This record gives sequence, structure tokens and C-alpha cells, in this order.
Amino acid sequence: MGNAASVPQATHNTSYDSNATVLSKELGVSPRCQFTEFANAVENARQSLRAAPVTAVVSYKIIDPNDQLLRNTLWLFSHQFVVMSIHLKDGPTFIRIDHGPDGQYVSFANSWDALQAGAAELGRLSKERQSVHTGPSLDALASLLRIVHARTHGYDVFSRNCFWMTETILFSMARKYSDHWLNGRTSPDALQRYARGQLDALTCATDLSIWHPVGRAIGRTFFGVTRASQSFFTASVPDRLVPQDAEIDCVLSNWHGGITASL
Repeated sequence: MGNAASVPQATHNTSYDSNATVLSKELGVSPRCQFTEFANAVENARQSLRAAPVTAVVSYKIIDPNDQLLRNTLWLFSHQFVVMSIHLKDGPTFIRIDHGPDGQYVSFANSWDALQAGAAELGRLSKERQSVHTGPSLDALASLLRIVHARTHGYDVFSRNCFWMTETILFSMARKYSDHWLNGRTSPDALQRYARGQLDALTCATDLSIWHPVGRAIGRTFFGVTRASQSFFTASVPDRLVPQDAEIDCVLSNWHGGITASL
């Protein structure tokens, strides 16, 4: 899906419980801050905090029947976002990552459930028994968000929207740390195959977002044609849209991982 979703977007959903946490206090940021503020704070934090391991990356889509966007699009589209677990010395803490017309935000909470209320899980990367040293750190996440922000050039309902952000973060994490996640829990099967390099990004995104087999087939064709058209008509602009696999490759080529994760 990604850039191809030509649907109206709702404003950033702030109905969940976003509160000051140990992490937000350590970083010196508000419970809801912009990508760049988060990245700056992490990069200026003490090294042990920057090395805190990211132990789960999960994408969601809103399924609350009262959601206005869902109702306006006849239940076809709704806001997507990412929730992550970060393991600190005193235990896990949680963040939610959103992209909407009002900006790109990281929100903090003490409860995972509070951040994903009213939503259904799409894709999951999570640590089980494998070492944290082979996975992403808080510093690596800050670096990724800085790259995503640099490639956004503002919110665009027809291209760089919440679908684009969610898939870019999830897929970049899946490919960058594929061995780590594959030794833990990677689900569903489409995301596992993508992490192994057996599935392209467009097919994976469609399989995660559309659950009906017939809808998936239609979606792949529609979003493939839309993305190709966007790439063609934006070929001469600096922030041109590119095929989804090329987008992920570009992110990965600029993402150097940061400080090694450790407890």
C-alpha cells in the first residue's frame, strides 16, 4: 500500500493515554513530541540509554467502529501506526509512532494496551529468547526516524501518509535486523517472508492490510499501478516517489544502525 493509498486522512488520534514515562523524563521531552525532538534527545542522552534495546515493533490499524475515517471510506481505510517496546534498566516502556496532517509524533505511555486501544494488529517483530545485541537500539530507532522524517517533506494524503510511514518503519526494521527478528517472533507469514527476502514490499503491505483474498488481489493491482504512476509523474522533482522496494532500499542505505543494543 504505502504511498498508493489515495484516501482522506483523519487528524492525529490523541484519544489514547499518553503520559510522562521514565523514558520521556530521561530524555527530557514531552509525552508527545515530534520525530526530530525525539531523535535530538536520544542522540544527546547518556550512552547506556541510547543502547536500550527495542524489543518489539508492531504495526496497527484502527478498527473502532466510531472512527470517522473508517466510516467515511466504507470501512476500507483507517489510520495506521506503530507501537514499540523499549527495555530499560527497570523494565519495559512503550512508545507509539504516528504520522498525520499535524505532523510526525512519538507518544509515550506506561501501558502497551493504552497505545493500541481500538486497533487491530497488522505485523509484529518481537524478541523472544535471542540476544538483544543483534537487534535495534533506541539510538538506531532515533536514526531511522530522522531518515524517515527527511524523506517525508510534509504529510501528503495521496502519498507519504500514515500507511507509508508505518510500512517504511516496519519493513526497514524487518530487513535491517532480519536475523534477529526471525529468531524471535515475526508474524504473520507475509512479514516473515518479507524479512527473509522472499516477498516484495508491495505484496507484503497488501497482505498485511487487506485480509480478504479477493481484496488482496485487487489491492495489489490497484496499488501497483498507482505507485508506478506516481513514480512516473514525480520523476523530475527532488522528493520524487519511488517504488516501495526502492524506498526501503534508500532508507537502509542511509541507516547505519547506531549504538549496539545492550541492557
